[in-house]
Amino acid sequence: MYSINPKEFNSVFAVPAAVVDRHIKLAGSAQLKALLWIYRHSCEPIDIEKMSKAIGISAADVKDALQYWLECGLLIEDGKENAAAENAKPEEKTEIKEITPAPAKKEPAQIHESEKNLPDLPVLKPTQEQIAMRVEESEEIRALLNEAQQILGRTIGYSAQAALVMLHDHYALPVSVILMICEYARSTGRQGNINYIQTMGKNWAERGIDTFEKAVEQLAALENTDKLWKEFAAFAGITSPRPTTTQQRYLDTWHNKWKFPLEMICIAYEKAAERTGQLNMNYMNGIIKNWYESGVKTVEDIEKLDKIPKVTKLSDAKTSYDIEQAEKSAFEPPIYTKRGAK
Repeated sequence: MYSINPKEFNSVFAVPAAVVDRHIKLAGSAQLKALLWIYRHSCEPIDIEKMSKAIGISAADVKDALQYWLECGLLIEDGKENAAAENAKPEEKTEIKEITPAPAKKEPAQIHESEKNLPDLPVLKPTQEQIAMRVEESEEIRALLNEAQQILGRTIGYSAQAALVMLHDHYALPVSVILMICEYARSTGRQGNINYIQTMGKNWAERGIDTFEKAVEQLAALENTDKLWKEFAAFAGITSPRPTTTQQRYLDTWHNKWKFPLEMICIAYEKAAERTGQLNMNYMNGIIKNWYESGVKTVEDIEKLDKIPKVTKLSDAKTSYDIEQAEKSAFEPPIYTKRGAK
């Protein structure tokens, strides 16, 4: 049996009940240490370096911990007290229902492209109370948040917790699949970008990547695409170490789906650069899609296709691309590079 030592009540400080009622299960040790230190020194300005030494964690971890409490509303930034007071109204309760995925059929893993278009996650996120309720009632959600923190190497704040829970409850993605997305984000240096994880989760749900086997297959394809990007970037003189989501999608289609080797992708880049003077992935896609629909499979096939008079090619709407239209419809922000860099 344990009891409180009454002698210690000679010196006390106040802590909001919400810290225990809402956050005791969700907050990490660093977050709780930081908040308790702040309440103990509530009459002093917050000093990150001083707090770091006092509670024994790095200054970067202190800032990350404080960000959690900012998102929860227990801390507010200087100059935003009035806005916080206006927003301190009872929140509308949004019922968050868990969607149970349909049992996976025991068939070879297959990824079906663009099977469905899913809506974005709701703007109105589950409240801290609702997240705490999901943690209490679901071992899967509890494991998801705990494991995600381990994988991402940091305590995750309210926004990240809400995003992960919604990926599971709204898109019916299994915990194992969401954690694999987190692992991939960490491996590519995007562990701090919850929007990237959220976007990737939606994309996988739309494409039916909803089992462990399908996720493994997709990660292998992504690793192959990342390797291809490095080789392509070296050829084109691009300094960005990683492709954007759109660039990654194009490379995945060209190389993994349509089976075009790097050499032919580079030829498409040169042709697009000759016309536009820049890297334009949408323009390149018009060229490569034309090759795919025309049955082009080798460099020799490209040379044969190029010998066909332009008038003939441009008059055949089924097997050609409209250069002017490709230029007008390009939605990729241009990346200017030095021509001829190989």
